[in-house]
Amino acid sequence: MGAVRSFLLLAISMTATPGSASGTEATLILAQAAGPVWTAKVDTDPRGVSIEARASGGPAHMTGACATALLSPGLWMTLFNPPGLPRVDGRRMTLNFAVTGGFGTQTFKARMRYEAPGDSWPSEGPLPPDFLNAFQAGGLLTISDPAGRKLADFNLRGAEEAVQLIRRVCRL
Repeated sequence: MGAVRSFLLLAISMTATPGSASGTEATLILAQAAGPVWTAKVDTDPRGVSIEARASGGPAHMTGACATALLSPGLWMTLFNPPGLPRVDGRRMTLNFAVTGGFGTQTFKARMRYEAPGDSWPSEGPLPPDFLNAFQAGGLLTISDPAGRKLADFNLRGAEEAVQLIRRVCRL
């Protein structure tokens, strides 16, 4: 069974209450943690899975997909609006996908190609198969350019569930 990634926030508010036996009254406040950063959905035409997340504290966002009939097996990623990358249609660049978690940091390389009409950097192929294992177990995904300059950070909350759906639907 996978680790539970949501939690309850517990806070106690103490207030003075005249006339009560203790002189104070405790109020318990429970709040559900924020939902997943990564969302996943099953696509029907073509059959596959789409995932998506917004970067932490920046303008970038990322999508991913596996489609059993259209794409080579694996997870294909697309980066949108990364700060600091040239926007020249057809420009190719190898980006670093560094996943950090309890296992340390694992870095994967992905060849990306800028597409002006969508202002996006889709991968030219699927990420390596081991990426799914790190993505599922990690806590942070950092995308950087070839020189190592950070372009975006993505919290991996919700990635475990996304990968489970990808594995089931796309049989990866």
